[in-house]
This record gives sequence, structure tokens and C-alpha cells, in this order.
Amino acid sequence: LFDVDSFLLEALLRCAFKDGPEAIPSFLEKRDIQVDTLAPRHLGPGDMLPEDLQEHLVWSMHATFGEGENAAILHKDVFIIAEVSKWVDQKQVGDGLSRSYLMRIS
Repeated sequence: LFDVDSFLLEALLRCAFKDGPEAIPSFLEKRDIQVDTLAPRHLGPGDMLPEDLQEHLVWSMHATFGEGENAAILHKDVFIIAEVSKWVDQKQVGDGLSRSYLMRIS
């Protein structure tokens, strides 16, 4: 966003807050700004893990994760991408197999 004019960005955000996210495409069209909806999208927390990537998951009871790393969570027979977050209250997270993680999925 460093190339974006600050007045345009402010107007875009004002429009989104006032009319909701569905107003953004019309805002951009009025200003002759083209959006490539076919452009590749990066996956992140909360996205379903594509089936072609599921075969690369590592199932290990001995795996550990660090803050900011990604993992897949199986929820209702669907793998969802999650990000390991830091516990806000610094609670005891355990060790080894009994270690617990705070996962962000949105």
C-alpha cells in the first residue's frame, strides 16, 4: 500500500466502514481501478487446506510449534489452516505430549 495515495486510501476505508465490504468493488470501479479477481490468493488462518496439500501433512505426536508458525486443524472432517499464537495470560503451556497451543483461525 506504500504506492497508494493517502486520500484515496482514506476514502476507501471510509466507504468500507460506512457501507460495508460489499461496497468496495463499486468504489474501485467508479475510479477506474481494476481488480484482478483471478489473481492467486495466499492462504492464511481460517482458510480450508486444499485437498492437494493434505497429503503433505505431517502427523506426529512429537511435533512442537513456535509462535507464528502454521498448522492444520481437523474440524468436522475439514482441515483448516491455523496460526500458533502466544498465550495472552502467560499460562503454563505444559511440556511434550501434554503441551497446549493457542491457535488463531481467523
